[in-house]
Amino acid sequence: MEGVSQVSNKPYNVLCPADDRRAWLEARRGGIGASDIGAIMGLNPWKDSLAVYADKLGLGEEESSEAAQLGLALEPAIVQLLISDQQFKGEFGEMKPQREQRLLASRKHSYLRCTLDYRVRPKGGGKPLVVECKRTSLTRSYDEGPPKHVWAQAQQQMLVTGEDRIVLAVLLPAAFRWMVVERDEAFIRQTLIPVAADFWRRVEQQDPPPIKDYYLPAVQRAIQRIYPEAKAGKAIEVDDPCFAEMWRRLEDIAETKRELEQDEAAIRAQIQAAMGDAERMILPGGLSFSWKTQRRPVYERGPQKGETVYRVFRRHRIK
Repeated sequence: MEGVSQVSNKPYNVLCPADDRRAWLEARRGGIGASDIGAIMGLNPWKDSLAVYADKLGLGEEESSEAAQLGLALEPAIVQLLISDQQFKGEFGEMKPQREQRLLASRKHSYLRCTLDYRVRPKGGGKPLVVECKRTSLTRSYDEGPPKHVWAQAQQQMLVTGEDRIVLAVLLPAAFRWMVVERDEAFIRQTLIPVAADFWRRVEQQDPPPIKDYYLPAVQRAIQRIYPEAKAGKAIEVDDPCFAEMWRRLEDIAETKRELEQDEAAIRAQIQAAMGDAERMILPGGLSFSWKTQRRPVYERGPQKGETVYRVFRRHRIK
């Protein structure tokens, strides 16, 4: 592996620093990252193995999304919240954070990789703890421990690094929480490694993994990226009756959609006719409609020439 730095007495090699974004993305594409494993195993509610497969073939979506950039920027604050937490200090003592941000690869399973956020080191000396920083807008997502895909991510990090436990530091919308994930050797050996090995074989052989969750937008986008163009004149004959049933289902859905859209438009018009020039209609139980006037300036090659006046209709519920 290019750019590999061997670390003595460690079960991993250092591939590159994460601050070299281009090199990091390229090296990460050459293996399975810890944040990939949950999707590969079917544990991630937003992504599945086909989306990861597309990424490994270089057909993936842009990694540096606004949410990802915000999460990265918040990591120093999250780790400070952790080492300042009184319960954490009571259990582990005073700690000093050390930024990691290096892409590591397992020596034994070179396609298994991870990028750690931080290690926190005891000020008085002793073994450091690995810290994974998380930010989520889902208030209750960590109420019963880490989500399954995050737990699997921590297990792969421990596989690569040889650690026995990892601390998750989680910034919630109005709270901070931390928890310790212990290494599960049986899961790593019996589940994670076999599933990851089969997936990586598929990547090397360009054999797409089976799709389970067609409803996921990430899966739908991955299919479009894997098959971006049709071969002119190519046709396939399929005898499987399920596809004929799908054709009929799509026809039924299209008709139902048309009927629902007509119903929606009729109901909306009936309400608007009853409201007339009123801005709001108040209903029992905290329900209401609004139909407010909006004005948008109109420009034509320079100064404002007038304005467009229109009304915006909305439903409201007072909780």
